[in-house]
Amino acid sequence: MTDELEIDYDALRQRVIEKTQRRYRFIAHTVLFALGFPLMGSWGSIPLLLWILAWAFHLLWLSYHHSLEQALNEAIAQEEARLAKAKRDYYGAALDDDSELITDDDEDYRAYRF
Repeated sequence: MTDELEIDYDALRQRVIEKTQRRYRFIAHTVLFALGFPLMGSWGSIPLLLWILAWAFHLLWLSYHHSLEQALNEAIAQEEARLAKAKRDYYGAALDDDSELITDDDEDYRAYRF
């Protein structure tokens, strides 16, 4: 069993930057869409339809990435919980309310047992 899981701060930073950039690109696209809507309407129905489809695709793409990220976060949380349970079972230990290790030599050990 590994003692500690290390956090890759560079990868975390990169994921947050990419997520924020995706969100702001969509906001910029929406603002341009709203401001250019009257102009595109005067050009005819085909450019307007293409622009609406591009905006809808962008919205779908953003939603897909958000859902994917949520699913990955849930899977990671479940895996971390599974590993924590396996560690507790392996070492025969439990944690108290302050996340401190409770061992058999603690007087109140049975009170914390679940």
